[in-house]
Amino acid sequence: MKKYTWWQELFRKMIRKDNPIKGIGVFTYFLGIFISCVIQFQWNLEIGILVCAIVTLSIGDGIATIVGKSKLGSFKSRHYPKSYSGMIIGILLSVFISYVIIHVYGFTMTFKEILLYCSIGMIIEFLLISKKSHEWCLDNFLIPIGIILISMLIL
Repeated sequence: MKKYTWWQELFRKMIRKDNPIKGIGVFTYFLGIFISCVIQFQWNLEIGILVCAIVTLSIGDGIATIVGKSKLGSFKSRHYPKSYSGMIIGILLSVFISYVIIHVYGFTMTFKEILLYCSIGMIIEFLLISKKSHEWCLDNFLIPIGIILISMLIL
């Protein structure tokens, strides 16, 4: 068995082996971000919502996958199953990074709004854990679009 460095292992854990079309994840990632940007600019939504959408997809979803496949993700108790641990850490990291970006660039969003939008994205990811949606990488498409569309309903 080949021994991998921690860096190689990190990237190996993020690869989905069951994709019906190799590289579909990159396409759905691009399409989800692109459509979210179009909707955000077309309806002139707060730019911070788009930041939350992009960070939640790129950071939150990625870290949730890593945690879910790690020893922390295999921690089992009746209160915190494996998928919950990835979702919780994904929310925390997404909120932190979104908060930093939003406030460094002077966008106006409260901590509660950032928490709400990042949580929406990670809940969408959590609900799409079924085998078929992950095979087709629908989470890459629906996380950013879901955050943008739900923010339109809230505003």
